[in-house]
Amino acid sequence: MTPGKHPAHCPHPRRGRVGIVVSHDIELIDQVAIRCACFERRHIGHNNVTTITMRPGNYTAALADAQTQQAGECHALDQASKEAARLQRESASRRHDAALAATSWRANRTIDRKDHDARNAAKLAKMTSVDGSAGSTQARLEARVHAAQATVDSIAVAAKRYDGDLTAFAEIEPSHAAELVRLEAGVIPFGSSTVQTRAESSGMVAGGAADGTTGNHGTVKSARHVGMTEPASAAETAEVIEPAPDIPITAHAWHTSDGVRIPTLSVGSNDHIGIIGPNGAGKTTILNALLARLDAQPSDVPRLVIAQNTTSDDAQAALGQLAQLNPAERGDVLSAMAQLNADPDRMLAASSEPSPGELRKLLLCLGIHDRPHLIVMDEPTNHLDLHSRQALARALAAYRGAVIVVSHNMPFLREAVTQLWAVHA
Repeated sequence: MTPGKHPAHCPHPRRGRVGIVVSHDIELIDQVAIRCACFERRHIGHNNVTTITMRPGNYTAALADAQTQQAGECHALDQASKEAARLQRESASRRHDAALAATSWRANRTIDRKDHDARNAAKLAKMTSVDGSAGSTQARLEARVHAAQATVDSIAVAAKRYDGDLTAFAEIEPSHAAELVRLEAGVIPFGSSTVQTRAESSGMVAGGAADGTTGNHGTVKSARHVGMTEPASAAETAEVIEPAPDIPITAHAWHTSDGVRIPTLSVGSNDHIGIIGPNGAGKTTILNALLARLDAQPSDVPRLVIAQNTTSDDAQAALGQLAQLNPAERGDVLSAMAQLNADPDRMLAASSEPSPGELRKLLLCLGIHDRPHLIVMDEPTNHLDLHSRQALARALAAYRGAVIVVSHNMPFLREAVTQLWAVHA
């Protein structure tokens, strides 16, 4: 190929084109970014400040670069702190010895002139006291102490983040019941929260053992709806939902002209379930049917439900509930919020209601205080920054009760849940 020429099939290199994407979507950043401008909280001296750091590569590469830098900074800070502490101990020890020596010398100024040993000891005490050359030696040591402390204060490290290390979540005991809620196979009509089983709808063949459909520990194998064609095998079904080999898909539901057709769905006492599927397929419909079934069944299941869209009334109610707690309980809630990377002081000092993301954290921490057996969240990552999403995912993963989450965010689901229910459009 002639230098400077491009073959006919090779597009000309794109020059002078710049694209800027602002996003919290890890998968999107990994696909499109070649550099990342990272807004990072840094601890410098005794203050936390926000800095912008340009890092090469996509999010995964930028994260690795940040972690390498942070490890180096922490090591440097540890070494500098140890040196400053060593010098401080040495300085304090010398001041103590000098004070003792000075006291001994003053107490023995009238030593017999013929007592040469005592006179030599007194001379030594004077030489090692704060007088004379010893004073300048001590001053140099003090200067080294100040310099070492200045080095410690000058080292910038990442500000502390808890990232979901919530002891309150891990300490909640799950329900002793083997099953918290169950939906029988059938169709949930749109606008309804009641499942119509096969016995109730003659035009439908719903999932169940008789027609080869399994519950939420298998896939829909041969269920059919009048007038619709659907995959008949597990291999064909796998083509409909983007594969997630690290999270098993344990149930498949289908959007039909009559509603959402489901297999038998069961939620165990410590199941962590993510519901995935395109917009409008019926994920929220399934969620509402589960909640309606919980309301109808005789045994009460303590639960925390956080809707996709919160309102001003929700914010005022949450703030009122926070204000009514005693100081110890309020401290627990605010501490939990801090562990989700929220700022409790800003929450308390704000003259207006919290942002949707901060409100979601407050609702979750208030609800956890009541020790629910089930947490239900619809699109919980909406309005949350990247670190808050990661902190929430870790907190839910540590929760020992049951979790049901509707989300499109696969990195979040990979951390928070252990199985998926897929809804096909």
